[in-house]
Amino acid sequence: MTDGDAGRDLVRPAMQRTGGQRLLVVDGKSSIVDVIDGGRAAKHSKNPLRAITAAVRATKHQYRITNGVRSKEYRDNDLSTSTSTSSPLEEIQVPSSSTQDANFELQCMAIRQLQGEIANIESRLQSQSESMTAEVNSWKEKHSLVEKTLQRQKSITHSEISDDFIVQSAKADDCKGGSDQNQRQEDDELMEKISRLTHDNGRLRAKSRRLEEVESQRNELLDLVKELRAENDHIHQSMDDAMQFISEMRQKMAGFARDHEECVSGYETQLASLKDQIDQAVLSTAELRMSSSARLKEKREEVKKLKKETSEAYQMCEVLQREIDMLREALDESKAGYESDSVEDSGGSDYDDSDYDDDETAQLRPLHYSNENGKRISWSDKALRSGDNARSIQNQKQLPRMECLGENEDDDDVDWD
Repeated sequence: MTDGDAGRDLVRPAMQRTGGQRLLVVDGKSSIVDVIDGGRAAKHSKNPLRAITAAVRATKHQYRITNGVRSKEYRDNDLSTSTSTSSPLEEIQVPSSSTQDANFELQCMAIRQLQGEIANIESRLQSQSESMTAEVNSWKEKHSLVEKTLQRQKSITHSEISDDFIVQSAKADDCKGGSDQNQRQEDDELMEKISRLTHDNGRLRAKSRRLEEVESQRNELLDLVKELRAENDHIHQSMDDAMQFISEMRQKMAGFARDHEECVSGYETQLASLKDQIDQAVLSTAELRMSSSARLKEKREEVKKLKKETSEAYQMCEVLQREIDMLREALDESKAGYESDSVEDSGGSDYDDSDYDDDETAQLRPLHYSNENGKRISWSDKALRSGDNARSIQNQKQLPRMECLGENEDDDDVDWD
């Protein structure tokens, strides 16, 4: 049996039973992952045992990568069947529980298959190691025998060479030229024998080195099997913890269902009270709309009345402004006539129009003056008329504001609220 056949016998049973799948076990978590067919990989590998070791190391690296990603979802087959009959959570189930149970059963089956395969691999490795040790011992014995025969052959050849040399030297003394060709032939034969022996010795040494490498790889595989056993024990422990966690979660889910029902009943009562409040708010809103529409109509009527009064006041202001202008012209004419009369009577009096408005010279003013028609008008009437003029000027300043107010009040959509 060659090295390639031994590697294939180690790899094929483990991979053909799972159909190209391998069970990953990571700190109490397991999953089935598709991998390359081990038999095919071992067939195309020069060193199948080294390929197996690399595959196991890659599997361990995948364990470390997927650590902490999957949650504990392990269930024991017997415990799941016993607890599923009388569970208070049959009505409220976690989504995709059937798929989780199916995955859990597949993982348990894969674990059992892996345990059987590990036992088969251990037995095969044990038998293989025994056969390899026997083969190594036989090759060592052959190697020692070959070395002994080589040493014996070397001594024989040396003695033969020495004897031949003596004979040839004796013959050379007798006949000098006839012994050279025979000596060359014997030397060639001896060199061929030495080359064959050295080739056999190198081949045996290479085989012994290969056997030593196979022995070291066998020891590594045994260490890996021990690690897998430890991980399998850890998986069983994690399965027990998972079952305990599942029972606790079922109790918590039952309490959650009760609390949820209580919350639903409370929410229903709150919803009924809120509906009543909303109905009352809708009724009050309708009443407010009706009252606001009535008030808006009243405000619009008041605005129309104010517009009418404003227009009448504006017309009255225009009439007053025309009268004020006429009075102002009459005042100017009477003032000019009074100045001319005062100049003629007094012959150049010191009174000036600018002094009439001064409080200190108020006593020097005449009590009456004549207008353009010769009518005498008192200073009190003049003051009243001057006050009327001032008020008319102020009214003229306020008229633009009233006009702007009237323009803005033309809009019937004013919100008086």
